[in-house]
Formats: sequence, C-alpha cells, structure tokens
Amino acid sequence: MNKILSSLLILFLMIQFSGCLVFNNIYYDISLKPDGSGSATVLIEDINSDALTPEEFTNDSIYIFDYAHKSEQFILDMDYEGKKIIRRELSVDGNKLNAFVSFNFDSLKNIEGIGFDDPYYFLTLEPTDSIIYTNGQVIESENYKRIIWDKYFTTLKFRIFSSHTNIDGIKSLAPYLKN
Repeated sequence: MNKILSSLLILFLMIQFSGCLVFNNIYYDISLKPDGSGSATVLIEDINSDALTPEEFTNDSIYIFDYAHKSEQFILDMDYEGKKIIRRELSVDGNKLNAFVSFNFDSLKNIEGIGFDDPYYFLTLEPTDSIIYTNGQVIESENYKRIIWDKYFTTLKFRIFSSHTNIDGIKSLAPYLKN
C-alpha cells in the first residue's frame, strides 16, 4: 500500500497495527471555504482483517469497534491533528463493514496528502494506485499519478481502490458489529 493510502487508512480507519485491517476503497468529499477551512466526509468501504492469529484479529476488532467507533480518545486524537470530528459511524451493508467519518478543519493542510500550489489543489499518488473516481483531472507519469483541481473548485472528490477484500486470508469484521 502506498504512503498516501497508508496515511488515509491510518487517520480515518484508525489503524495502528501493522497492516491487519484492509479495505476495498476509500471515498473523500471535501468542501472548501474561501479562507481555506472546510469540512470533509470520508467513506471507507468493506473493512476486513488480514490477521494471522486470533490475537491480531482481537486487536483489530478492539481497535475499530472500541477505539475508532466509540472512544473519546479517538475524538481527541483527531482534534490534535486538526480534524474536528462531527460524526463517525460503522454500518453493515451487504455483509460489508463500512466506516463513515465527517469532520471540520481549519486548514486544508490537515487533510492527508492534499497540497496547494497556486492555482491548483493536488493529491499525488503512486503510479500503481487505482483512482476509481474524481471530479478533478488525473495526470499520469512514470513516477506518480496526480489528481489536480483548479483553485476555484469548492468541492474536491475522489475515490481510490485500496485492496481486494474477497480473497483467502481476509476475514470480514461485519458480523462483529454490535450497535
């Protein structure tokens, strides 16, 4: 998994453990205000564990269900990073565990990997990353893929494929969600 996707995964799926949680794709919808602040909605679809031991699976479950979904510490941790959590929820849709997070921010610099170089916003990815959707323009080179939005865009959207989740060794977390 490339650095950008790893960062997105760590910050919004709240993964501390060495790669035990995997997901199919991640979607961002970022609304910008003229002063550079704004709000973001993140949807992470089909969250699973690739834990090799029961202990790792238990750690994955505790991390996502207790820390990320319910703890006040998660709110504090995200606030420290400049993301003021408005809403967070886990849901099961079609036997797939999904996470929804929305937050406000004071600076676009608090959004992982997104930069601004007047007159463009941009997100740089590895050349092997799969961009499923964006409302920006995709530029590809031998060394990277970059999504570019003109500075007049007030909404930045993108969906990125992360991992196949219907393969051997991947265990669904959906059956373990308790409301």
